[in-house]
Amino acid sequence: GFFGFSPGKVATGDSVFVFLGGEVPHLLRRTHKENEYSFVGECYVHGLMEGEA
Repeated sequence: GFFGFSPGKVATGDSVFVFLGGEVPHLLRRTHKENEYSFVGECYVHGLMEGEA
């Protein structure tokens, strides 16, 4: 597992994504629609910053 921080409200089931070419991970939340997510915000995950993923 990894240790991280996120601004705002994090909910059970939220997912951390690292996008190709991105320097920081992002926190996304599933919506009620299949294969759709809403953007929660950027987050810090130790070991996944600055292209380390």
